[in-house]
Amino acid sequence: MRKNGMKKAAALTLAAVLPLGLCACGSEAASQTATALNGAGIAPCSLSQGEKDVLEAFGMFGRSKLIAFCGPEGASGLTVHVYRLGADGAWEETGGGSIGLGQGGVSQGQSGEAGAAGNVSEGALEGTFALELGKDYTVSFRINSQGTASYETEPIFLEKEIVGSAVGFLEEFREMELDEEAPVAVMAYDSGTRMRSFSTEDYFEPSKFEGIDLVQAVTLEFTSGETAGEQPAPAAAGVTVMREADAGTLEEMALYESSAFFWGEEEWELQLWAQEDMVIDGELALDDNCRFVIRAVQGDGAYTLFDDRVQLGIPAGEAWMDTENRLHIVIRDVRSARYAVTDFMFDGEADAFAGEAVMDWNGINYGWHVGAV
Repeated sequence: MRKNGMKKAAALTLAAVLPLGLCACGSEAASQTATALNGAGIAPCSLSQGEKDVLEAFGMFGRSKLIAFCGPEGASGLTVHVYRLGADGAWEETGGGSIGLGQGGVSQGQSGEAGAAGNVSEGALEGTFALELGKDYTVSFRINSQGTASYETEPIFLEKEIVGSAVGFLEEFREMELDEEAPVAVMAYDSGTRMRSFSTEDYFEPSKFEGIDLVQAVTLEFTSGETAGEQPAPAAAGVTVMREADAGTLEEMALYESSAFFWGEEEWELQLWAQEDMVIDGELALDDNCRFVIRAVQGDGAYTLFDDRVQLGIPAGEAWMDTENRLHIVIRDVRSARYAVTDFMFDGEADAFAGEAVMDWNGINYGWHVGAV
């Protein structure tokens, strides 16, 4: 995890260089941003030849963009949405973050680098947005508006070898209204030998990307009222896990850890399975991408509480009984940029576990730990 954490820190450091002095609209006082934009909206910052040379030296030219923003009247926050185009031709949100105006903090993607109050001071919502595209298809950004918020998406692993790419950035001023999403970047990657150019306006016609292996997009949105800066809602609320009839060996998986316990008069076993080729002589040779399964086994049946591929992290489960002797199993999904905790409580009559999300955070920096695993 340390190696990945250093890589992420380096990426965000490079992105942080942009708003500190690469354009006048970002380096001047926030009050001048509205003048530079000539109204409420967003616009790319123009760079001098020397500033372009700096980006070239860091290998960032063509993969980064600095955008000035000035919110319309009533804007309480700026939200960034990161999308990936799904197989059905619809945009699927894969990450993002926001910064709020006078709301006591940043949400999603908070990096611990916030300003004095961790938020934008009272007044107009103005500042700069720095965007960097990683070679592993990560999207890193930093919002600067007296307070700061930074974020990086997880890497994407593709089976095909990508030989062509096209990136379209926002190229001119765009007027914006509240609660309206405006694309600032679209990225297309393909294994074919031909690739045409794309613009940010193609975001509104996703059919133009048909046949391309990977398409991503980044949009900005000025939010109002209580929607600005709010924490993400738990994603796993209301999950129900039914009993599976077969508690046998999982195909292409190896039992890595198990713990037996009694609840009532029945013996249970909490199991952690790992991808078979990642377990060597009983030890986990953790790579960048590994499938894990956590099951609760009782008799011949099993309940699958977790089944996912994890990039740099190991999920964990703990069984416990509350004061009313009800069985709970808590699953902690810990990985490079996520920390989620789900409490599953067993319902004997339904013969199922009901899961409720305690927390579910994406785009966070995780890498420090003390105490029992």
